[in-house]
Amino acid sequence: MERAGKSRRDERDMISSLPDCLIHLIMSFLTAQEAVQTCVLSKRWQYLWTTVPFLDFDVRNFKCDIESDDNEWDFDVPRIKKFEKFRDFVSTTLLLREASDLHKLRLSCLDDGRYSLHQYHVIVKSWILYALKHNLQVFKIGFDLEGSLPLGVFNCASLVDASLSSFISFDHVKVIDLPCLRRLFLVGQN
Repeated sequence: MERAGKSRRDERDMISSLPDCLIHLIMSFLTAQEAVQTCVLSKRWQYLWTTVPFLDFDVRNFKCDIESDDNEWDFDVPRIKKFEKFRDFVSTTLLLREASDLHKLRLSCLDDGRYSLHQYHVIVKSWILYALKHNLQVFKIGFDLEGSLPLGVFNCASLVDASLSSFISFDHVKVIDLPCLRRLFLVGQN
């Protein structure tokens, strides 16, 4: 009996012995929430999520504890609470992240097929600017940004692939300089 217990303790954690780049690749298949939750797996994983170069944030992964009575006064309360949780999680994750490159950022702020709460456009733009400063290569967004993306999106030297699923105006854009851009998807554009 003791022998069986001892052999379990002697077993190696094969995944933790992989180099960070392979663990990051594995984590790229997780949502940002799941990647952060890996910090409890072992001491080695405690801060590994802070350097993951792929972040996938989706408001639909957040639950709201408040029920709506379907009257006109509280119809949006659950959506607002859900988006506030999402906003706080994204902001905190980016704040605690190390200064390493962020190769891919997916921001899906779509809630049940509707664009969520345009009053948060300033904070969403700050997330985009954060990503651009960290050598963003792949950018996917679903959000109504009150008509415009930060101008930095249109002159990002590292951007290779962009998918913009929102109603965005390009009227304010005077110059587009995306030397590495290979693919651009515009969904829901006028």
